[in-house]
Amino acid sequence: MFKSSKLYDQDTFYAAFKRDLRHCRRELIIESPFITTRRANALLPILARLRKRNVSIIVNTRDEQCLKYRVLYNKVDIL
Repeated sequence: MFKSSKLYDQDTFYAAFKRDLRHCRRELIIESPFITTRRANALLPILARLRKRNVSIIVNTRDEQCLKYRVLYNKVDIL
């Protein structure tokens, strides 16, 4: 399946992550308690395309009561 592994840093991670998301077939689980609204907004178009392909998406992040992350919860609920 995978030919090799790579290490990523804050500058290279998201390009590789987005590439991996595009190849998702059945289920996507994102476990990220510190995802920012800005980053979530950047991912929403990709997540919307995955939903159109009937990919199940679960995003586990901070508690909904945390005001800083409320926008993220509202947008993910729409998907």
